[in-house]
Amino acid sequence: MRPAPRLYTDARLGRGTYGLSAEEARYLGSVLRLKAGDAVRLFNEASGEWLYEITAMAKREGSAEPTEQRRLAEEPATAPVLLFAP
Repeated sequence: MRPAPRLYTDARLGRGTYGLSAEEARYLGSVLRLKAGDAVRLFNEASGEWLYEITAMAKREGSAEPTEQRRLAEEPATAPVLLFAP
């Protein structure tokens, strides 16, 4: 069994149905040959990484439902503080 593919997205994750864009649907459906019931991992820096199950797949559209959060969002890096003694 192959691992679920990972896709970066700008959308907010983990809240309800995720509508796949035409490019994402074409890539997942035509290139990777995924269909309804298969898993995909969606991630970004704001929401972390989520495992989604594809619920519908067509040539230029599709949708997926969240099943679990795999990784938490990363904490933003703080700016370095420079101190010096006179």
